[in-house]
Amino acid sequence: MHEVLGVSFGHTSNHVGAHLYNIQESHIPYKRDSVLSHDNNVFLSSYRGGSVTYTPRAIVYEHTGGYGPLGKYEYFEPKVEVPKDLQVIQTREKVPKNEYQLALDEGKDEPGALDVSSTRYWSGYSKLLYNPKSMNTLTSWEHPDGSNVAGIDGKTSSLGFNRQVPKLLFDTFDKGVETYKDEAESSMDQFRNSLEKCDMIQGLNFVTELDTAWAGFTNSFITDMKDEFFNNGINNKHNIWVHTLSDNIASSSLKTNTLLSRIKATVELASNSTLLLPMAIDPNFQVLNQSFDQNSNWHKSNVFAFMINSLWGLNNQLQAPVRMSQIQDELLRGYSSRKVVDNLKIHQVNKPNASPQIQDVSLKDIANIDVLHNMVQDMDIAKSSSLNLGLYSSMEQHSYNDFPGAFLSKSYIASPTEHSLIEKLEEQKGPINLYKNRYVDEVSKIDTTPKIWNSDSHFLELCIGSSQGQFKNTMKYYRKVLKRVRDNEIIEDRSELIEQISGLIDEYTTGYESDSDDDD
Repeated sequence: MHEVLGVSFGHTSNHVGAHLYNIQESHIPYKRDSVLSHDNNVFLSSYRGGSVTYTPRAIVYEHTGGYGPLGKYEYFEPKVEVPKDLQVIQTREKVPKNEYQLALDEGKDEPGALDVSSTRYWSGYSKLLYNPKSMNTLTSWEHPDGSNVAGIDGKTSSLGFNRQVPKLLFDTFDKGVETYKDEAESSMDQFRNSLEKCDMIQGLNFVTELDTAWAGFTNSFITDMKDEFFNNGINNKHNIWVHTLSDNIASSSLKTNTLLSRIKATVELASNSTLLLPMAIDPNFQVLNQSFDQNSNWHKSNVFAFMINSLWGLNNQLQAPVRMSQIQDELLRGYSSRKVVDNLKIHQVNKPNASPQIQDVSLKDIANIDVLHNMVQDMDIAKSSSLNLGLYSSMEQHSYNDFPGAFLSKSYIASPTEHSLIEKLEEQKGPINLYKNRYVDEVSKIDTTPKIWNSDSHFLELCIGSSQGQFKNTMKYYRKVLKRVRDNEIIEDRSELIEQISGLIDEYTTGYESDSDDDD
């Protein structure tokens, strides 16, 4: 059935998952005469009794308290009446359900509106029931919501904290690695169980936080998973996509330990994935409206989910589905080590207001005529309003063949109903892929999506080796930083990490003129 198994780590990632699986819920045929548009078994597991019940084909990890009002076995075991004379001791205050969830529990067709305050927990707007066996809790770490634990900046921390030592935060790569050791055996048993429920798995989708300890936890999980399940024979051909989430903070602005953790996470996840998609939001209020709240996980995660769902829609649409392996192979084009998608954009389909100009172009900065041709062809697309999700796109102020259209490979995802746009995309030359997803905008049209989008017509862009992506120069900056620090518990072997980064720099030099290898 070409299943895709999702694994999400941490509260922000699970907000993204809630949006994604709510979209899958919208595909379920609740009426006999419903017309199917997607294969629901790709992202959902089904159980047949008197009727078919769907649950997310997912594994989720949270801190203690991160599930909010959702009880692990709440919908899967009969409610036990507690005798009135029995004293119940609660270790933490119970989070009440919001009106939306109460209405869903009562079976109401129109549960009502959501807002920022009622969606602090992703379970507050999740429409599907998760299998209890898929829900994991790190019992040593507490969800920060409502806590007064001081963060590194002196403000209330948004990071998980240790239950025994509250000042100890779940902040760096090494803490995630150490925490995973206690969860390793149960994690692999659970993964095996999920894998056995798949007939013909097409790949794995990981969503994690880049700048917290969840990155180290995720990397350890993937390392064990590959060793045990994808290490030889036919299982050696696999698709492991890792989507990392972070705030749009330049590496040069991060504090030392956070920066070292980001460096370690980027290099290790790039090594262990087959495609790494780092994402951060650079708000563009031509694409998002003024109601967008950068402090709301409900809002931010919806933007991340928009990008991921454009790929999911290709994976499970009934008409001309595109499998993960095809998308990956056509984006990598044989360069299996060049697997960091450094430029991701959500374009709004609109009329061009102005024509971009080519200024101060020097041919010595362009490797070959194809790159120049790609740049010119890309001008029309550049006219659209765009929301930049590439982590490296605007964060580092370095020159890197600063032409708007220079790239090594690129994929577009657009609706086939946008005939004029499709025509323009098909006219482009160079290493470009075009995929058609009729439901590319479905994220913005379901009732649990915040009203943050200015338009209901978009197309997506994923690019490797973009001149706007700045990935190569970011790696040079990382290498420069590592040369100035000593080995520590976060980065461990500094020389090995520097060697890995140098390898990434070499991969992203191919296709351009060789420039200085200096870290400047």
